[in-house]
Amino acid sequence: MSPTDPEPITGTFVRRLNRFVALVQPSGSEPVQAHLPNPGRLLELLFPGQRVLLLPSGGSKPYRIYGTFRYGDFVYLDTVAMNRVAEDLIRRELIAPLRGMTVKGREVRSQDSRFDLLLGGPQGDMLLEVKTCTLFTRDTAFFPDAPSERAARHARHLSHLTGQVRTGILFLVQSPSPTRFLPDWHTDPDFARALLDAREAGVSTMAVGIHLDHRLELLQEPRELAIPLEGVRPHLADRGAFLAMMAHGGQQGLQEGEELTVHVSPHGDLLSRRMGTFSRLAQRTSKADPMGPKLIRIFPVRSADPVTDRLAEGIAALGGREVAGGPTLGRDFKVSLGPGTPREIFELVLKVRAAIDI
Repeated sequence: MSPTDPEPITGTFVRRLNRFVALVQPSGSEPVQAHLPNPGRLLELLFPGQRVLLLPSGGSKPYRIYGTFRYGDFVYLDTVAMNRVAEDLIRRELIAPLRGMTVKGREVRSQDSRFDLLLGGPQGDMLLEVKTCTLFTRDTAFFPDAPSERAARHARHLSHLTGQVRTGILFLVQSPSPTRFLPDWHTDPDFARALLDAREAGVSTMAVGIHLDHRLELLQEPRELAIPLEGVRPHLADRGAFLAMMAHGGQQGLQEGEELTVHVSPHGDLLSRRMGTFSRLAQRTSKADPMGPKLIRIFPVRSADPVTDRLAEGIAALGGREVAGGPTLGRDFKVSLGPGTPREIFELVLKVRAAIDI
């Protein structure tokens, strides 16, 4: 936050309109559109009724969403500006593997890539890519929260540069709670493979948990997180289960009190193909019956170990009522839709993912 910025005002998140625009309701005002400077899915952070902090946007929208909260702690949503936080941590020597290094350059080009920082130190220069992580449970942080070709490309390019210059990737986890960091192989297995290959090639991989207030002041020293990458490898095969949410009217037509249909697939191989088949079947069914349920979201859980029962038990604990199966194998539930139901279902998926044996 710039010293010249006004204090943010409090508002309420209403819904997302697209990747970079959301509808918010500033306190005491009517709903307005706001710029969202983060293209991630943010399903656990931005949901109807969630408290957000807003600043004047200086652009076509009256506000930009500056940040929100998780587990009571502030989460900053401007991913680009987090590079300044990384610089400050490096300057203050609060990141142990980077102590003794200074910032020599920013937005450094190398062939067809551009990396966030060029550092200098006693052992030579280092190209450093900074990634902001906003997806976390109380013990595990994941990146990315949506497929990111750019992140995978950066990891691979750094791998290729290791013989020419020191290279590193720093993950800034916006929470003091987690004790470990993992690539989100469920959402983006390509990035997970690229990160494993990068570490094997000699790229330094670092993750720190940071606790910021809304003025981006550090409330406690960063916490270095374990990164047990080798434990991910057995789960990278295209094997696991998925959970699908469906509702009448689709995402924009969710009405409190109606019933969501939640499908939990069997555990097995060819997970990506099975998700694709289910999505196509759901689309055909929706076209045949425009008043029927529409697919809202599908969540994979990639695991060498069975997870179907954990997902089904979690849905039942949310009040899900198991019903006769549909046209595909698996277990189907009806869940009464409350204000936080979609978020609660995603939190369940996160919990199951975080519980996989690494």
